Amino acid sequence: MNDREFSPLSQPLPSANRPLLGLTILAVEDSHHACEALRLICLRSGARLRRADCLRSARRHLQVYRPAVLIVDLGLPDGSGLELIADLQNARPRIGAILATSGESAQCGAARAAGADGFLPKPLGSVASFQETVLGLLPADRQPMGPRRLPDEVLHPDPIAYGLIWPMPWCCWAIPRRHRRWTMRCNFWPAWPIMPKTHR
Repeated sequence: MNDREFSPLSQPLPSANRPLLGLTILAVEDSHHACEALRLICLRSGARLRRADCLRSARRHLQVYRPAVLIVDLGLPDGSGLELIADLQNARPRIGAILATSGESAQCGAARAAGADGFLPKPLGSVASFQETVLGLLPADRQPMGPRRLPDEVLHPDPIAYGLIWPMPWCCWAIPRRHRRWTMRCNFWPAWPIMPKTHR
C-alpha cells in the first residue's frame, strides 16, 4: 500500500499553509528529541508522521505500507541507516523521497553514495528548511498551488514532552538547597547524560 493507491478524490491537496498535506512520512529515528522535532514540523506542515526506532522495526513498517517520504537516521541501535537506504534505493517501486539525517554533516557524502536523495542535518527545527528539502524532491502533482510564504519558525521541542525530564519529587524540597542538585541528578538518571545543557 502507498499514498498514491488511493482515489485522487480522497487525497487532501497541499496548500500554501500546509504544503505537505496528504503525505505520509516514515522516520527511522531512535532519538526522542529528533522525533519530537519532526512531529512538530509535520504537524505544522500537514504531513502524517510514523516512526520506527530501529532497522528491524522500519522493515516491518515497509512490509505493510510505502510512505511518500522516508527519513533515516544514520546511527541506529541495530546498525547503520546506510544499509536501509542502499536496499531501498534498488527497490521497485521506489519510495519517492529518501532522506538521511545525522548530527555529523560529514556523513552527507556517504548517504548520497548509498542512494539518499537529500540530507537533513541535526538538530532539526527549521520548518522552512524541512519543507523546502522535501518539496524539492516531490513530483509536480504534490506541490502546493501558487506562491507561499516560507515560515520563519524554528521549533524547539519541550524536554518534558519527550520524557527526558520528570518533575522533581516534592520530597526534594525538604533537602537543603546545597544538596538538591545532586538529588535531582539521581532522580533524572539515566536521562541526565543526554539531557540538553540548558536543562541541567
